[in-house]
Amino acid sequence: MDGSMEMVKNTEKDDDRLFVSSVDKAFKVLEAFGTDRRDLGLVEIIERTGLNKSAAQRFTHTLHRLGYLEKDMSSRRYMLSHRVLESANSFLRVDPLVNKAIPHIVELRRQLNVRIGLGCLHGLNVMYLIPLQSNQAAFRTAHPGFQIPLYCTTTGRVLLAYRKPEEARAIIERCERTKITPTTITDTDAIMTEINNVRNQGYCITDQEIRIGDINLAAPVFDGRGNAIAAVAAACLRNEFSRKDMETKVAPLVIETARAISTDG
Repeated sequence: MDGSMEMVKNTEKDDDRLFVSSVDKAFKVLEAFGTDRRDLGLVEIIERTGLNKSAAQRFTHTLHRLGYLEKDMSSRRYMLSHRVLESANSFLRVDPLVNKAIPHIVELRRQLNVRIGLGCLHGLNVMYLIPLQSNQAAFRTAHPGFQIPLYCTTTGRVLLAYRKPEEARAIIERCERTKITPTTITDTDAIMTEINNVRNQGYCITDQEIRIGDINLAAPVFDGRGNAIAAVAAACLRNEFSRKDMETKVAPLVIETARAISTDG
């Protein structure tokens, strides 16, 4: 998140009389545990949250007592516990989009035998709600909730294509556009060209922008008001699928799946 967006959010918090700052601080502690390491000491929690030592001690102790954090008594380091999965499980069990999509995503994976996902926008990233592995390639990070940058992904570009062009450009410009691979597109105008093409063809293809050897395709899922709320994505191997294969064989199946998940108006 860029500095201007952070300032707006902080101002909104200051103006909100119902906002409970102690709850905000508790979630800051939980969110300090990223994917870069499993456990954190108190000093690291303080650095990541901006809390003072007293507050950090009280919140980590409380979260530990509630069962959301585990503590290694010998090293005095904290880690997330299994309990944090309860809310995620509840979301996945009752979310109407996820429940409607699952059988269609499973069937698409059966048809193509590639990695298939259902993703949505989450800040400046794409978050995958349903990531299904293929029988040929599996990744340890591909769990519900995993995120990748939106600027270089098929899902991100597909969803931005149905925003106002100036809004899409502003979002791309806020991204930290680094070259993840030698073929990752980072120029804003070039990305906008890719985004603008989506409306005409109904899908987006990226070629080795996230991972060398992958060629990916995504198509939008719409709600009853015509808003693009998610995308179905297929991650294929370039040694098995050419760009022509993606356009003629993969695209029709992905588009059909996305339409089956979409809600009629």
